[in-house]
Formats: sequence, C-alpha cells, structure tokens
Amino acid sequence: MINSSSVVAVLTNKFSTDGPKGIITTKFFEALGCEKPVLNVVSDDSFLASIIKATNAGISVSSADDVKTFLLDKYREWSANGFTRQPVCSKEAAKFDRVYQAKQFEEVLNNAINN
Repeated sequence: MINSSSVVAVLTNKFSTDGPKGIITTKFFEALGCEKPVLNVVSDDSFLASIIKATNAGISVSSADDVKTFLLDKYREWSANGFTRQPVCSKEAAKFDRVYQAKQFEEVLNNAINN
C-alpha cells in the first residue's frame, strides 16, 4: 500500500511535559524504504524530526501553512508525473530495506542455533 501512496502521513504528539513519548512507527521506515514523501504532523522536534531531516525523507511540521505548502508541492509533482518520489539518502535508507533486515534476522537466528 505504501508503495502506491503519494504522501505518507505520520502523526505524532509532542504535548508532554517531559518530552516526546512513544515509538517511531514502522510506517515511517516503510515510507523511507519505498522513497515516499513523509509528512510528519505535529513535529516532535526530537527523534523523528531529526531522522526525517537526516534522511531527506520529507518534512516534519507544526503549522498548517507548512502542511499546505508541502502538500501542494507534492500534488504538483503527482500531477506532472503520475507519482511522487522522495529522494532519500540512499546510504541511510538501505538500513531499513526489508530484504536487508531479513538477512540480518537470518544471521542472528543462525548464530543462535550454531552457538
């Protein structure tokens, strides 16, 4: 499903007195691997926002104007091409590829069995 999406919305909530809580959803990493643009609202101004910026995965925003600008830009891209693509930093994105992760998991299992 993510591969056929035009934008992947990742919703977060930073309204905590002692900082952001929770996990970074797997949907973010799937979008990263598929090179689909990520729209993170409301920015956690922490881990997820940092990863989005470091990998060029999309945008992490808190204002409606920023959401509108991003979506209009992606709409124009979709109108011109029939699809959207977010050119993520390939070195970083490779770490989140399911095939790569499956190979890592296989190595862990093989090591556990052999030891």
